[in-house]
Amino acid sequence: MGLTSSKPQNILSGPRGPAHRDAYALVTGATSGIGRDLAHELCSRGLNIIVHGRDSTRLEVLLKELRAQHPACDVKGFVLDAATAFNASGEATEEARRAIASVGGLKIKVLVNNVGMGHNPAKDFIAFTEQTPAQVATIIQVNISFMTFLTHALLPGMQEHAAAGDPSFIINAGSLADLGLPWVSVYSGAKAYIAGFSKGLDSELKGEGQHVEVISALIGDTDSDGHKVGTSLFTPASKDMARMIIDSAAGSGPVVRAPYWGHRFQMWLCSIQPYRLLQKGMIYNVAALREKNGLVTKKQV
Repeated sequence: MGLTSSKPQNILSGPRGPAHRDAYALVTGATSGIGRDLAHELCSRGLNIIVHGRDSTRLEVLLKELRAQHPACDVKGFVLDAATAFNASGEATEEARRAIASVGGLKIKVLVNNVGMGHNPAKDFIAFTEQTPAQVATIIQVNISFMTFLTHALLPGMQEHAAAGDPSFIINAGSLADLGLPWVSVYSGAKAYIAGFSKGLDSELKGEGQHVEVISALIGDTDSDGHKVGTSLFTPASKDMARMIIDSAAGSGPVVRAPYWGHRFQMWLCSIQPYRLLQKGMIYNVAALREKNGLVTKKQV
């Protein structure tokens, strides 16, 4: 279960009331895993929803599912490939401009930057030098560029719709991988960027008197349809993880926070170890994972 300190009622607290009537949450990467469960969780709290995905067929399935299960909520969606939505200069493609314009007039109170890629244990845990420049660029585009430029595009409207006692929320999906996991170095670096970006932007907004809360939710192993690892003491199901992410964001706490107590405990264990000892442990564990998934012929120690 999550552990959240108290905070005044806000748009994430639910249940649906007058404040929710025209308010929307936008969830990226919503067609599977935690993203899909986040969309359901936000609808259950009374928010209208905008879901993003890159596969039109899967997105249509999700839209029908949300409309059937949450008839009181207005449900919208758009298809966009996070890897190609913005160019190296940060300019949106025509497709991205149309997608952003389609939701630009809505009262977006919650933005969940959930989309990400690059940590599939069956294929992604490979040496940096074995990755092609195109593979590296895609990880950066999906995990860093898309969330940064989408936030840049939507933030002015979120500021406009925020007020004291009624803040807007930006929830960025971070990861315990920001410790610096080997064989996913670019992905780990991207997650470290998310933590730093979240802290910097939150401080900037508070310094300007804006009522937008920025949160980086540190997520460890979670069992989902896209990451089937099984549930355990330290591995919650994605539906539970989604609930804890929103509970945590609705409450008080630091910008960078782990919504699940088991992941917080893992973070504490890592923090009390000398770095070189922690590093050896990460190398040993990830090397074993690589061997298990056939990515190497023997353990690398």
